[in-house]
Amino acid sequence: MHKKNIIWLLFVAFLPLFVMAQKNNFEIKDGAFYRNGKVTPIISGEMHYPRIPH
Repeated sequence: MHKKNIIWLLFVAFLPLFVMAQKNNFEIKDGAFYRNGKVTPIISGEMHYPRIPH
């Protein structure tokens, strides 16, 4: 492929990531997480695979 075709292909492939990144606003203030101006809880967990029964 020509260099221009490769650059164009990469641009088209990553374009949705750039569009999505501009729509969301994430910030931390007053001890809370805010996404697009609304309080958003962060839910997380962990799993220890040696403790899972077979």
